[in-house]
Amino acid sequence: MVGHGSICYGDHRAEIYADTNGRNAAIACAFAVLGEAPYIQAAEHLAMMVADSYFGHEMGHTGGGFNVIWRGMALPLLPEDKEPQARRHMQQLAWYYDLCRLPDGGFRMLPSAPGGETRYTGTDWGRAVGLTYTAPRRALRITGGPRTEYSVQTPQLNPLPWGSLGDMAFFGCDHAEGYGGDTEPPHVTFARITGREALPVAYCAALLHHYNPVFRTFAGRKLAELKRDEAYSAIEAALQHDDPRVRRAACDAISGYTNWGRRGNGADLPRDIVSERFVPHIEAILADEEAGLWELDGALWALSVAQPDDIRRNSASILRFAEHDEWYLRESAYWAVVGLRDAMTGDEFLFLADMFVESRHVYERSSYDGGIGFLLKQVRLQLDDETIAAYVQKLGRCTHGIANAAGYDEMAARHEAIHRVMMVLNRFENPPYELIAQDLAHYLSDWGPDNQHSGWLVTGSPWQPGLAQIAADLGEAGRPLIVALRSCDARIVWSESNQRHREIREVIRSAIDGYEREHGRIED
Repeated sequence: MVGHGSICYGDHRAEIYADTNGRNAAIACAFAVLGEAPYIQAAEHLAMMVADSYFGHEMGHTGGGFNVIWRGMALPLLPEDKEPQARRHMQQLAWYYDLCRLPDGGFRMLPSAPGGETRYTGTDWGRAVGLTYTAPRRALRITGGPRTEYSVQTPQLNPLPWGSLGDMAFFGCDHAEGYGGDTEPPHVTFARITGREALPVAYCAALLHHYNPVFRTFAGRKLAELKRDEAYSAIEAALQHDDPRVRRAACDAISGYTNWGRRGNGADLPRDIVSERFVPHIEAILADEEAGLWELDGALWALSVAQPDDIRRNSASILRFAEHDEWYLRESAYWAVVGLRDAMTGDEFLFLADMFVESRHVYERSSYDGGIGFLLKQVRLQLDDETIAAYVQKLGRCTHGIANAAGYDEMAARHEAIHRVMMVLNRFENPPYELIAQDLAHYLSDWGPDNQHSGWLVTGSPWQPGLAQIAADLGEAGRPLIVALRSCDARIVWSESNQRHREIREVIRSAIDGYEREHGRIED
């Protein structure tokens, strides 16, 4: 996530906030302990983002406690020539740290705004404020101190932890050539690029060269929103810049990329403009064998808003990245195909089904679900019954076994993945569940009630109807599901003290009783 935005809560894309509840600072401290390039570069980059986010020092939906705790400890990790940013940070927040002082010389944490969150108040948490004052001494490893004889020796580190050599440029702490110099403090810039007022083309274009990826992304969106020739020329120039950070920012301007939220909330540029002025430069990025993965990812997102013929002309690149080991690129390749919108053929729609079946990352599947929702609910893509049936049958096979990325709890991840399958199928107006009744019954063969998603899969949720309801809706064709649910009822050791157990059991037994009243008793 470093160089892509702010460190996020979970295993998804980076966030587009100026700072994120202390995670930028905490991860910077962790990288500093590793003590090797490019981890030191990553620590410096994150520390810069922290120093320049003094205006959001309490950002965090749990209250600002962790943000206050960690940010002061990350400041000493700045490159030597960036120490003025640390000084500015402390001067801007002098009022806050003064209010944390106690008469006896100690420190307390203040309630967090907005709302006066108090869970991190008091002197226990206030010790972190004291560390903010001592951190510049670099006496601790996490504040940039050197190894000692007692330091744990870390194993040999991967010199390229993510991406390719081209991705290292995104760790930079200096602005790209053409920025023109800082003319206003960060809080003013951030307020302007996240506000509603239209901004001058030159102002936004300059910010595409900013070191901070969040600033670049917001500036790109502002530039695209202007929708006039001067803005298009600035984006086109940025696409040809020597610095990949600027080229990626131009791609974000085209696609309306929003980091965690992906694309879809941007300026929605005219597709003929994208094809005529930007696609040749996008194709140059996709053809560059030395391009970093993050730049390639941006190019695929940008391609997704071109004319269908241009998207199809780049089908070889899309296919290559659709099979990439990095899920970021698989996701952006998927959305490049989604970009065909109402021009999409049945075979192209089924390609998206194949990508879902092969997916193995929880957030990747979430994004794929969003893509199908976009096509069916917003674009209102018209599909013949044969294509819908083939799509549903492809996803039905996921219930027999679906891949999950390493590190996830195997059973919990499986239930979540099948729940996502059912969410996708629920996007169709009348999903032909009868085609996969046996597949869904197979899923129930080793089902258990003690996982949130497994319970939802039976009882239903706001996002999918649940297997009990599907069985009822299918009538006689729902027999395989009813047989499987009856087996579950007999096999599970239900806990009378567990309310969720009682609710699920009631739903299962009600479904069985309803079926047998209508279609006759099912014999053991």
